[in-house]
Amino acid sequence: MAVGAVLNALLMIMVVLGIMTVYQNPEMIQQSVPTLFMVQQGVDSKFMTPLISVLIILGAVSTAVNMVAAMVKRIHAGLAERSSRTETAGKISRTQILAALVCCIADFLIAQFGLLTLIQKAYSILAYLAIPVILVPYVVHMAVTRFDTKK
Repeated sequence: MAVGAVLNALLMIMVVLGIMTVYQNPEMIQQSVPTLFMVQQGVDSKFMTPLISVLIILGAVSTAVNMVAAMVKRIHAGLAERSSRTETAGKISRTQILAALVCCIADFLIAQFGLLTLIQKAYSILAYLAIPVILVPYVVHMAVTRFDTKK
């Protein structure tokens, strides 16, 4: 554990020193991938630029795979509690396939259109959906129970 702490501290120092080499460069603000820009400005950029590009792609892929696997596991476990079906061990169910497909489509949409764009559109739709789903039942409940005075 101590070795890990020392290695993490050394890596963090390297990251801070790397950022300090380019933080005053005005072009840094306009970069979509600041890490790649930092490597391109640093030592031995011909070797490090392809390496950091591969590492960024591998990090994104491994994160997506783990996220989809975790979502499928949670969705399947939640649906299995509600269902009375028995499952065969080691066999992939339809719900797992459907959950993986939905998660992959959501990931693709986020990558294609950008998270901020999707959030802006989704929040405006959710605001309108809140009226029939939350506001109307709440007002009806208040009217029926006379502001919770009727029991």
